[in-house]
Amino acid sequence: ASFVTATGNEHEVWELERKAKRLQVQVVSTARKVGDRILKRRRDKLEQELSGLAMGLQKPGRLKNYDKVVEKVGRIKEKHLLHYQYDIEVIADEGTSNAKSLHWSYNKHYEEASKASGSYVLTTSHLDWQAEELVGKYHQLGDIERTFRSLKSELGLRPIYHQRDDRIEAHLFLSVLAYYGVHMVRTKLKDAQIDDSWDTIRSELATWLRQTSELPKTKEQSIMIEKETRWTDYQKEVAGLLKVKKGQYRQWRKNKMKTKV
Repeated sequence: ASFVTATGNEHEVWELERKAKRLQVQVVSTARKVGDRILKRRRDKLEQELSGLAMGLQKPGRLKNYDKVVEKVGRIKEKHLLHYQYDIEVIADEGTSNAKSLHWSYNKHYEEASKASGSYVLTTSHLDWQAEELVGKYHQLGDIERTFRSLKSELGLRPIYHQRDDRIEAHLFLSVLAYYGVHMVRTKLKDAQIDDSWDTIRSELATWLRQTSELPKTKEQSIMIEKETRWTDYQKEVAGLLKVKKGQYRQWRKNKMKTKV
């Protein structure tokens, strides 16, 4: 079956097994498949080393002894764990102790690994769940884990340096309250396909500042001058999504002062 998650990612899912006390499904995520560059990067590194060794056989002063070349290929295999996806052959130069050429090709494991890229298997004991529901629960679990990581790292939930119970409770309360604000901001940005971490968002908004200067006019009166920094393109986009306008705080403060009067 195929379905699209709340974040807009396409998934294909099918049951592998449904037995007593175990449901197992395989999931293929389009986003993971497109974004999985690790496999390609590892393959490129292996092929670059093999290419360098092969080209060296045609250049003077480079490694050519057959046994040494075979030994070098063995060390390359030890270094790159995915060598099993390749058939590597060193061709001897007849009548000499040298290697003539080095060839490699993809085998069936290469294709299998390519097809498996972006897929994963989920197992649960909830036999009453459907495959799509299991994937949804898995994503919810990931959101919960990211929430705790955000609380502990980005929002300073711990370490706690307070000694008194009331101060510890206040610290925890403010951290959780801050997370509600962070979650609200990130939810609005996610709806616009901006899935940045809070650390990234905070870094991008760090230059979003407002400077207030007070100039005395008389003993009882003063002039307040407020100036905001020029927004970057990222800040403009975030401000638009959060419906924040320049000078909004200044207008709010004026209304507040009128209310007091």
